[in-house]
Amino acid sequence: LSPQFMEVYSKEDVPYDQYKSPAILTSRSGFLLAFAEGIRNQTGINSSDIVFKRSFNKGESWTELDTLVSGGLSFLSDPVAAQEESSGKIYLLYQSRPGFSEGEGDALEPGVKGDLIAKVFYLMTEDEGRNWSEPVEITKDVKRPKEVTHISGGPSNGVFISDEKGPGRMVLPFCQKANGQWQVFTVYSDNSGKSWKYSDLIAGAEQQQLSEPTLIQQTGDTLLL
Repeated sequence: LSPQFMEVYSKEDVPYDQYKSPAILTSRSGFLLAFAEGIRNQTGINSSDIVFKRSFNKGESWTELDTLVSGGLSFLSDPVAAQEESSGKIYLLYQSRPGFSEGEGDALEPGVKGDLIAKVFYLMTEDEGRNWSEPVEITKDVKRPKEVTHISGGPSNGVFISDEKGPGRMVLPFCQKANGQWQVFTVYSDNSGKSWKYSDLIAGAEQQQLSEPTLIQQTGDTLLL
């Protein structure tokens, strides 16, 4: 079959100057949920929001642009989603960092508290995108407390591993920058988002400066990052 190209975000979708880091999730009901960074440059501060559209006809048409989270003068980035099969809940993780003026650089500090650090939040919907929860910060659960300045999810979606004895495990691809080196790992939850943890770093990734990982579920519980 030949691929069909359909425009989801365009320059007519004001008030944003550009869109970046798109992610599309097919819900349990077959709806498409498209997330992205909506970037504003006209303020003199590099800032962005997390924006969102839905399609109920396999991408032939899309709802009006909706701003899920407004960053103000902060830069919200790298949305990555996963759906819990047992409940149908969809979790969207994203990052927040201070917006910097052009030429000011990206002077982020390590740590899990403070104003000049990268933070991680999640939103959750129980009705496939009609309504969303308030953002919940999980920085201290998914970010290593020392040396890490940058952290981001995706760009691929997370996966769900079923478990007959419990709610199952949501696993999402992540990367971090520590001491100038990029490394990859995963973030996961075994209890429907009540708590989150990070995995070990993938050995050898820092030597190749790997980032922006994709996560694939193979047979059974086997994952390929």
